Amino acid sequence: MTQNLELFFKEIATNKNLQKRLYSSKEVADVAVIAGEFGFEIAAAEVLKAQAGRLIELSVGSPEEAKIATAGNKPNLGAQWGREGKGFLENAGYWIIEIYQWGTKTQSFNSDISNLFLKLNEDADFKSKVNSASTIDDVVKIAHENGLNKITSLSLLTYQALCILLLSDEKANLVARGA
Repeated sequence: MTQNLELFFKEIATNKNLQKRLYSSKEVADVAVIAGEFGFEIAAAEVLKAQAGRLIELSVGSPEEAKIATAGNKPNLGAQWGREGKGFLENAGYWIIEIYQWGTKTQSFNSDISNLFLKLNEDADFKSKVNSASTIDDVVKIAHENGLNKITSLSLLTYQALCILLLSDEKANLVARGA
């Protein structure tokens, strides 16, 4: 995390109006614009990656909080901005597929997730359903309906967050903009 982002987080901790603006921002990229208005030069990719890192921490330390994010809501702990206060990424299924197609993956993360990607490559109908899933929980429900019963929301959230941390800044900026 850059010094500017750390300083911005400190500003947020003491500024209730800023907190309100951030939680009601539409896209993660809007956070970088708002930070600029307060004199902090922060890239949208940096905000997205900080959020992804925080979700990984929650998955380990407060899985019940991370589970809130898998349902498309904002966890009580951590700064999940964008989506007008509704959590991490909108169109979770789309982003899971897109990030994978960009070649961003963590090898041997979980065989169940590997099976998900095999099915996505083999079954166009399944891929279409996953692509339209709004939340990680929706992706997992679709996976379970299609025989992939071992995938969990937390493992998929963690996988997605790890992949986001591996993205180039250019691609992370696309995700942050909801492009």
